[in-house]
Amino acid sequence: MPGETPPLTVALAAETRHAGDQDEITVTLDVAGTGIETSVNVHVNGEPIRMQRTGARFTGRAVVPAKEHERIHSVWRGVYGSIATAVVRLEDGRAAGAYVVTGGIG
Repeated sequence: MPGETPPLTVALAAETRHAGDQDEITVTLDVAGTGIETSVNVHVNGEPIRMQRTGARFTGRAVVPAKEHERIHSVWRGVYGSIATAVVRLEDGRAAGAYVVTGGIG
């Protein structure tokens, strides 16, 4: 409808690359429905990561000990991996969030 604010949508993805005793996690966040000032907070395992913006896409990376993706939590389940979370806030008050698990059972 004319004059209607477009919905805010986010898509979060994370990919883990193994590199010896450390794993590198690449995080990608796509934000649609903005066009105004956008505030983005992204964390991996609770630690903030710096994101770089190119258009509607934000990218960043984190390095975690490989053992985080090898730790057994249960005899019935595989390892959990790392969790990436994102919260997007717009100047007009709209907000959205997402999470994704990587490096484990996902």
